[in-house]
Amino acid sequence: MRKEVKCCAVIVGCARNCEAYLLDVFTNIDKLTKLYYKVAFVVVENDSADDTPKILQAWLRNRPGSHLISLNGLAVQEKRRTARLAIARNAYMEMLNAAYLTHFDHLVVLDFDNVNASPISEESFGEAIRYLDSCDENAGVFANQLPYYDIWALRHDYWCPGDCWSEVENRPAYLPRHRAVERYFRQRQIEIKPNARPVPVQSAFGGLAVYKMKFVRFARYVGLLRDGSEVCEHVAFNRDVVGAGGMLYIFPKLLNHAPPEHVGQQRLTGVRRYLADVDPRSYKFYVKVGPFVRACKGVFRY
Repeated sequence: MRKEVKCCAVIVGCARNCEAYLLDVFTNIDKLTKLYYKVAFVVVENDSADDTPKILQAWLRNRPGSHLISLNGLAVQEKRRTARLAIARNAYMEMLNAAYLTHFDHLVVLDFDNVNASPISEESFGEAIRYLDSCDENAGVFANQLPYYDIWALRHDYWCPGDCWSEVENRPAYLPRHRAVERYFRQRQIEIKPNARPVPVQSAFGGLAVYKMKFVRFARYVGLLRDGSEVCEHVAFNRDVVGAGGMLYIFPKLLNHAPPEHVGQQRLTGVRRYLADVDPRSYKFYVKVGPFVRACKGVFRY
């Protein structure tokens, strides 16, 4: 029997070119939000080439307390993906200051693409939010996947203490890039059994998160470092939540879908692996001398 949670939630997320998945995502949202006695929606959309905005508008039209933010032109203004995502996500965070949203208890952050298109268990979602409310210090819970895929957003003292892609790019000189991707990214995409205990983390996401509103009021997303390089926007946001005294967990029983494009790559084997190992383009020195070599070829071409 469904047990309604005695609190209310704002459901937020970003959408771009998600038309193929929206109806299935809506089915999940409608099912999960029945656990709250009151919900509101803030969705940010930008520069879709399909009917994503029209479908979102139609879906939100009859839902009280809903708002669609359009940031068309953002893709032209900002070419870096994580910077665009940070801008879009901070747009829904700013909406939380609206008077009609100030009394809400939970912030549910979800992606509107294939990660949330497969059925999500209403029972497991209910257990996750009850766990969230079981302790004052609990600030957020994240979905699990089989395997857990979102390593870029992950921060854990042993599992993934730093930025996985920074580790790939700053790999030892002897390590080719494909082996660095295996070491710092693919090998960390482990399976957490659904019956396992919640996993404490400093940061995660996985396409679906539920936060206590009191911990996120002043949290903001950051998608770029000072030197302009891209970082996962969720890390700074979760750092703010932890800095406010909150505890964050991956909740293993709350399962959504690991997108194939993030876990489906086959590891190189046999001859292909050997050829990649001896390819100078796999090594850091090539990245440094490559532009010089190409420039020399241009100078001496005749």
